[in-house]
Amino acid sequence: LETGKVHKFIIPEYQRPYAWTDEQIQTLFEDLVEYTENNNESTYFLGTIVSYENDNEQEIIDGQQRITSLFLLLRSIYSKLNSMTETKEVKNFKGQIESSLWEQDELTAEVDFEKTLIESRVMRDEGNETFAKILITGTVEEGAKDNYSSNYSLFTELIEKYATNEPELFFWLIRNVLNKAILLPIMADSQDTALTIFSTLNDRGLALSDADI
Repeated sequence: LETGKVHKFIIPEYQRPYAWTDEQIQTLFEDLVEYTENNNESTYFLGTIVSYENDNEQEIIDGQQRITSLFLLLRSIYSKLNSMTETKEVKNFKGQIESSLWEQDELTAEVDFEKTLIESRVMRDEGNETFAKILITGTVEEGAKDNYSSNYSLFTELIEKYATNEPELFFWLIRNVLNKAILLPIMADSQDTALTIFSTLNDRGLALSDADI
């Protein structure tokens, strides 16, 4: 995700609105918990992100639901860490998450929390602004029912519960999200190529298994 510092992630106008619900969020979190509790040393494959460089930005063709949810997960983890006493572990993980979510000064590493590494420009979607506000502030508006707010709130609830019930495993869960989960980037040389890859991954017969990929 740190490549967003060089080429910002853009969810373009023609993409559909963010559609993941609590079902997908719950499944993702439970999978990461199971992976952590099994003390699995192999990597955890999150899937692919198909994009192409357009005016010095990474325009996402496929994987926008996944990468959006991952940004929400990291932001909710960061908010939890922010509320904790700053131990060496907390400081370490906060630094790693900052590098994945926000722009930083190249010399001082000072974080600009107003400048996120992802932006949604989906046509006629009020959620674009909501997504940006969540990443900047780490809060949701009271009574908000959109998917960004609902999923962020669910992540926050799941993380709070896990940190309370499994305080020793909590830091290992964060370590696995940051260092053991693999998100495979496929950077195409043009929009046409990216769309061809998208079609191949999604439309040709059976979906590819992790082993196929």
